[in-house]
Amino acid sequence: IDSPSLSLHPKDGKKLGIASGELVEVRSHHGAVTLQVDINDSVKPSELFAPIHWNDQFASAARVGSLVAPVTDISGQPESKFIPVGIRKLEVKSWLQLASAAELEMSAFDFWLKTPVNGGFRYQAACLDSSEVDVVAWLNTQVSPHCVTSEFYDSAEGGYRLIARTDGKLQLLAFVSAKVADLPQGSWLSEVLSASNSEDWKLLAGRGAASADKGRLVCSCFDVGEKEILRAIAAGADSTQAL
Repeated sequence: IDSPSLSLHPKDGKKLGIASGELVEVRSHHGAVTLQVDINDSVKPSELFAPIHWNDQFASAARVGSLVAPVTDISGQPESKFIPVGIRKLEVKSWLQLASAAELEMSAFDFWLKTPVNGGFRYQAACLDSSEVDVVAWLNTQVSPHCVTSEFYDSAEGGYRLIARTDGKLQLLAFVSAKVADLPQGSWLSEVLSASNSEDWKLLAGRGAASADKGRLVCSCFDVGEKEILRAIAAGADSTQAL
């Protein structure tokens, strides 16, 4: 698991009009969190699951403990696996996905995640009211005047991409879109700062890092992604030992 999320059964997703990747607020009597949805059948209908591993240092509002009643049993354990909650879909105007060699201050966004990666940080963020133009303006304030930049803007479909280098070294690569599905895979973006010898036009196209897209993280201990497993199976791996 490389980012906080909310597992939601497909039947509930259909009923509520919520798709994978979309943003929701989860609220109890004690607090609220903001999470991206992962539609899957690992949970039963009317049940939800969210991991507990994120705090305010790495996410804007993903501390699941804030939902839990401050009541413990004799051992001091809260009843964290039974929390009545409601969920509300949030309408996002603009999404941002970026890799940065420097740590950034993200309070301008309604939702953000920070993931340390080799060579810097990966961020995903969303604005509920601000447009792509506002996000682009914010991005320009994060770029040093000493950087050489390249930009791409799709005037027909919308969307903006920016790359910034200092003395040839990649400092920032950013993607802005009104649609979360148009953002690159986070696993790919995590590699670009340490493998940034690709041509700028390839990086702006969401291609060109040294390693192939890993897909969703399956094994955090060995940093193995879903797409890596599928590629290994396609190449002939037919047992757990081979994988």
